[in-house]
Amino acid sequence: MYAGFGSQRKEQPMNRFHFWGSVILAALTAVLCGGTSAAQDTATAIGLNLPDKAPESSPAEQVSAIMQSMADLKSLSFELLLKSKLTRGDQIRETAINGSARLKGQDKLRLELRSGNEEVWLISDGNVQWVYMPPAKRYLKLGEVLPRAEFMCKAPGGPFEALTTWLADFLHGNLVMLNQAKEIRRLPDEPVGSEMCLVYEFIYDRFTLRALFTRQNPPVPRRLEADMSADLQDSTHGGLNLRLTASTEITGWQPNVDIADDLFSFTPPPDAREEGATKIKVGEDAPDFSLPNASGQTVRLADFKGKKSVVLDFWASWCGPCRMAMPKVNAVANALKDEPVAFYAVNLQETEDIAKRFIEKNAITLPVLYDRDGTVARNYGVEGIPFLVVIDANGKVAWIHNGYSEDLEKTLAQAVRKAIGQQEQIKK
Repeated sequence: MYAGFGSQRKEQPMNRFHFWGSVILAALTAVLCGGTSAAQDTATAIGLNLPDKAPESSPAEQVSAIMQSMADLKSLSFELLLKSKLTRGDQIRETAINGSARLKGQDKLRLELRSGNEEVWLISDGNVQWVYMPPAKRYLKLGEVLPRAEFMCKAPGGPFEALTTWLADFLHGNLVMLNQAKEIRRLPDEPVGSEMCLVYEFIYDRFTLRALFTRQNPPVPRRLEADMSADLQDSTHGGLNLRLTASTEITGWQPNVDIADDLFSFTPPPDAREEGATKIKVGEDAPDFSLPNASGQTVRLADFKGKKSVVLDFWASWCGPCRMAMPKVNAVANALKDEPVAFYAVNLQETEDIAKRFIEKNAITLPVLYDRDGTVARNYGVEGIPFLVVIDANGKVAWIHNGYSEDLEKTLAQAVRKAIGQQEQIKK
């Protein structure tokens, strides 16, 4: 007999929302919407069985009751359709990802995601966790086994991270998704296709999420919608109207379905390459690259060997922590402008126009390189941004920093000066 999903519940830190910054812990505010009959209908739908004159349950209590119904599941299978839409002025970029999820017991998982020619699998038997990319024949074996809820959030990331993290916490009874909401509201029912659904709205510090559940007993998640636009509406984008939304359609919900254990095991194909083998480490050679700059000229890392150290700041204009970090990187670059070091802001998969607007509006003087397909980022093992690397004049990785920190300007300056000092000693 396998334990249910919720047998070992604990609240996971919300740092998995790193693309939108840390969500500030807030006291749960229960805001009731609708009259007594609506609340009673909801309670009945989710199996609370409230007495006629009992106090109305709050939206948070209603969602918590739905979560409790997941706790005793022995297994679960469902399909996913994730969509995102980024509107930048008159430019629209849309992404669609199809996927399937299989869960068993407390720790087994097989999550397969496909978008065009790209595909990624997350596989866990509870003892070993793998990330496999079939088209590229590359795989990663995690060194530390993560809680399944956290492992589920490793893909697809980007604009979908809020959705996948919320869904993972919901399925595993991690109440953090309730406790860190600034406000939770019960909204009028809405249809998804031909099916009427219960609707709840969760307002977090940097995004808003709507969860739609079927009205069956117990309800199951049918659709999730996240709006991250509020985090983008600031002066850093030069007045450009930005809107970022994402959604997840959930279908084929099959609880307690029979799933063979061998589905959760993985053996790398003989011709597959281990991803971890290419991830950079301090003291090793930095992967060479050739990237275009704003003038269309090609910048090659090899051209700096024996001459200058190089600092790379991987970033994107939609990334909140990147927008906070870049002025600090820019300050270090200006302070060391007379030293033998070259600073570059490596933009990830954005148009030159978008990157240029951000740079000009914020008076950033760092030269920009464009990693249009993300190849260089992958070679450097970039999993989250901002991601900074200091490379000494010998082409060796001297320092690595992932994310934003208040003392970034100080620590980066120290790392660069150390790299410069070492190369000056070699010259002597």
